[in-house]
Amino acid sequence: MITVKGTTKRGNQLLARAMVNEGTYLSDVYGSFSDAKYKAWKIWFNNFNNSNEPVYAFHICSHTTFGFSVAWFTNTNMHLVTPQNHYCVILTEDIVNKCLLTL
Repeated sequence: MITVKGTTKRGNQLLARAMVNEGTYLSDVYGSFSDAKYKAWKIWFNNFNNSNEPVYAFHICSHTTFGFSVAWFTNTNMHLVTPQNHYCVILTEDIVNKCLLTL
């Protein structure tokens, strides 16, 4: 996991990317999908559902033919998982609340 402060340029770029909500389920963005895509989605969806802290707004924030990215929020973080990396962007609770209102 790569941790990034939300006050940095990179943190703002990742947050902007995560603010796109294309849907929750693979069927929201793909007419059909491979078992590999489903397994990858299921891992992160299960991590979201089994978290020990409050979590909000799990969603797919981008997709291509080859892969997809998911994002979700905690009280003070935003997680963005791409096919290559898992980012944790450190945010203030106020910013998280504003983001949740717009998703």
